[in-house]
Parts: sequence; structure tokens; C-alpha cells
Amino acid sequence: MKTLCVAVLVALVGLAEEAPLPKAVWLTYARNEPTHLMVNWATERPCASAVRYGSDAACGARAVSSEQTALHHVEVPLPASGEFYYRLEVGGGVTEAGKFAGFPGDELRVAMVADWGFAGADVSAILKDDVHLLATGGDHVAGLHGGGIVGDAAKTNLMPHLKLLSAYPALFRHVPVMPVLGNHDREIRPRGKPETLKEPVYDVEATAYRALFPLPDKGWCWQFQMPSFDVRFVGVDLNHVQDVGTFLQTCHDYREASEQLAWYRGVMEGAGTRFTLTLNNEKSSVVRGLAKGEWGRLMRRGTLTATGFGYFAERAEDGGFPWFNTSLNGTGAVYKDALSRFVASENSYLLFRFRKGASAVRVELKRLADGRVLDASEWPKRGP
Repeated sequence: MKTLCVAVLVALVGLAEEAPLPKAVWLTYARNEPTHLMVNWATERPCASAVRYGSDAACGARAVSSEQTALHHVEVPLPASGEFYYRLEVGGGVTEAGKFAGFPGDELRVAMVADWGFAGADVSAILKDDVHLLATGGDHVAGLHGGGIVGDAAKTNLMPHLKLLSAYPALFRHVPVMPVLGNHDREIRPRGKPETLKEPVYDVEATAYRALFPLPDKGWCWQFQMPSFDVRFVGVDLNHVQDVGTFLQTCHDYREASEQLAWYRGVMEGAGTRFTLTLNNEKSSVVRGLAKGEWGRLMRRGTLTATGFGYFAERAEDGGFPWFNTSLNGTGAVYKDALSRFVASENSYLLFRFRKGASAVRVELKRLADGRVLDASEWPKRGP
């Protein structure tokens, strides 16, 4: 933790001249169901961690950790319903109350974004959708190296992610985020030419990312459920899969005997009928054939798969099963899926809409600039 605290101090230089208030605040879930909320923040100097919380802005309850740290994670219990507020104790004072997005009554709305590291995104449309959860498809930053920070030193460089988290307070202080890894989120040195590489380009274990985002299960892969809507999101670590076993390896092993595939098989084969959405950062046509087609077979047990691989918006269909691609930067080359039913070169995000008691989820590919629906479709619950 000492090394990471130093990294936080370095990361926060230039973000503010003084440090009585947190420089970045974000919410996550560290459990498989939303019984507790993880409140996260970074301070310029190490200090104890304390959160006041409650059903109104007075925040009458308190959770505390006496550990002196500059990177803070405090978990607080959530009520089954109703409003929820929190305040941070920082620098001898207490921050203004932040309001958690809360639990919906009739409709659960979840947004998915990708490629934030390559887009200066205006999130006004997402905020207008009043989402309850923010999922991602990877590549939140362009890399961890730069400014003299490279290699092992970049593994604990939190600055790129903290700059992102601090740039969108209206979103990250209100809506819990469940991120998925991309290759750039752990790029610790320039790629260069493969034949000249002598050291790993990526930190496969994603040290900085896992320090910042307390997530369920293994952290680099996770599942998160909202039982009241029969919804489960599954995040897997798939990106640049062709580079496994080389100095360009970025993701965890996905092959037939791998820990990751065994974990995913257990998740997908051990559940009843529900909405299951798998999120990743690899090209869908590639994912369908991984491990002799086992990844594609398992994914089809769920409702849909969504990725942030390409810089475009797309819906493909394979035997009645949908594969989505979205990107906040939709201006890149279009690697159109052979099974594509809709494709557009637009900065986009996905909005998943679940009505309580419904048998299908509405999926909207939306234009980031104004929230206009580019493509809409509905997909049923599935099971083993």
C-alpha cells in the first residue's frame, strides 16, 4: 500500500494546489449484489478514511478506517429502497453530501461506454438518461507510461485514471461504475515493433486498475447481479488475444485450460434463466471462435455480449444472439462484423433498459452528442 500511496501523491500533483478536499471520488460495487456500496476517493496526503452516510443529507451513520492512506476505499451498507446520501471526512472537515443514484422502482437503466482514453466525452446525454449503473468496455485511458514513468514504475501510476475520475464528478460521484479492462488500461511502455521487444509492454495483472477499482471475484473478471430485475453483468478480460504468450500479452489467458475460461464456464452454466450480459474488449468475431468456440457457446447461454473493441457503433446477430460494439470515439476504421445488422461511425454509448417483470431487455445504441437513438432492439432472458 505504501507504494500505491506514493503513486497517488504523484498522480495528484497539478490537479490542485491545496488538498483539503478529495481530488477524485467514485463509487463501485465490491460484492456480487448491491447490498453494499464502495465509496472511493483520493487525497493528496495520507490520512484516515471516514464516510458518513444515511437516508438523508444529514448522514447520521459513520464508517471509518484508521489506516493512513492517500487512496481510500470504505464500504457502507445500502438500504433495500429509498434515497441514500454520503459525506467524506477529509482534511479536518466534511464534504457536501453526495447522492447515490439509488435503486429503481419500475425500470433499471444501465449505460455502457468504452474507449474513454481516446475521446473527450461530453456525458450530458448519459446523465439525462438518469442511469443507475455505469458499465464499461475498457480503454478508459490511453496508457500508464509517459513523463518519465515507464515499465515497473508505470504499474502503480494512478494518474491517468484519476484524471478521468476527477473530470466527471457529476457522473462518478453519483453513479457506481463497473469497469472492464482494455489493453491500454495497463500499457506500461510503448508497443514498438514486436521483433525488437525485450520486456513486457503490458501489466497483465493490472495493478493500478485493481488498486483503484474494488470489484467482485478476481477483480480483472467479475459478475454483478441485481436480483430484483433478474439481471447479471459479467465482465471478462479479453483483448489482443492473439498476443498471449508474447511480450505483447495484455489479457489473462483465455485458452481451453485457463483459469479464466473455467471461471466463466462456472458462471454461465451455474445459473437459471435471467438476463445475462457479458462485457469485454475484444472483437466479437474473434471471441466467438476462442477456445475452439467454447467462449461463443457459453456467451450464447446469456442474453447478449457487448464490447468496446472498435471505434464505431454496431449490432451483429449470430443465430438470434446479439453482439454489440460501442465507443465514445466513433470516428475510427470500421471493422464490420460479417454478421452485422447495424453499423454507424458515431460517438456512441449503449443504454440497457430493464422493466421489472419483463421478459426482454431493450437495448439502445445512442449518439453521444445528443442521446438520439441510433438503433433499438429487444432481447429475451436466456438460461442453460
